[in-house]
Amino acid sequence: MRIVLALHAGRAGSLETAAGTVRTAIAKSPVPGRVRVDERGLPGDEQVHPGHGGPDRALCVYPREHYAHWSGQTGGPLPEPAFGENITAVGIFEHEARIGDVWRIGTAVLQISQPRSPCAKVAARLGLPDVVAHARRTRFTGLHLRVLEPGALAAGDAIELLEAAAHGITVAHAVAARFDRAPSRALVEAVLAVPALAEEWRVKTAPRRASAA
Repeated sequence: MRIVLALHAGRAGSLETAAGTVRTAIAKSPVPGRVRVDERGLPGDEQVHPGHGGPDRALCVYPREHYAHWSGQTGGPLPEPAFGENITAVGIFEHEARIGDVWRIGTAVLQISQPRSPCAKVAARLGLPDVVAHARRTRFTGLHLRVLEPGALAAGDAIELLEAAAHGITVAHAVAARFDRAPSRALVEAVLAVPALAEEWRVKTAPRRASAA
């Protein structure tokens, strides 16, 4: 069953990274009760980096099932939410979830827009310098949602698939097209052809078209 295990939001704080101290809101706290979400995401969830957030990244989702894998890498329990996700979910996987799939959670209608692209802040938070490359290799990236219809949601809500994208291009496919060393031209073209793909991901994947030729 696909459910929301927990909701998280957070304000910016300081984090020590390899590049020095940075401001980030990756250390989020549980959001109790039922809360309303709109195209800006969850209330009280701050975005520090200008490239984060926005309508195509209103919410970040991460599968709870991946926590065991990362605990094996760190050798201990993880901080939660480990990847700074807004929604820790059960039953959602990158190799199954398609770009453009439409979900209902509570009364909100949401659409998968792109994979999550883990950054150095995640690496610093988990103490795993290789976390970015490793997440890309395993496809354990998580994903982003846009809000099609604002509504209220809460931990414990079911994640209902309202509309399955017909093209079959998954979050894992989009990760491969952008980050694999030698993706096939067919894969890159198929990912770029997905109408629901976030424009930021499309722009950064497009150069792979030439390299895959």
